[in-house]
Amino acid sequence: MDNKKLTEFTLIDIIERHIKFTKVNTLYDKEEYDGAYDKGQLSAFAELLIDAKEMREIEFVDKYRVKITTLGNHFDQLTIDDKSSTDDKTEIERLSGYNNAIVAILTCIDPLHEFDLES
Repeated sequence: MDNKKLTEFTLIDIIERHIKFTKVNTLYDKEEYDGAYDKGQLSAFAELLIDAKEMREIEFVDKYRVKITTLGNHFDQLTIDDKSSTDDKTEIERLSGYNNAIVAILTCIDPLHEFDLES
């Protein structure tokens, strides 16, 4: 952990710490669905990191709110039951990780984003 002043701590630092944690955490079984949840998170964090370095806040938030809405619509079309294939379950795990990573970062910007992603 760095010992920088909190006034120097940025969204980029938060994303980088999320990436590091996702890569090294051992708190749960990553083998279920072949680590798909973590792969989804890492994919989202990589995109978020690039955009956090280049975009302004409103542009960043708008882009990722659209992604969350699109993912929500995609989830609505997917159904999981006992007959679902492992590939379907793996894809849902990957998309869940991707979605949750975006929500985690948007929530750092404004906690309202965790609850009000529709408006």
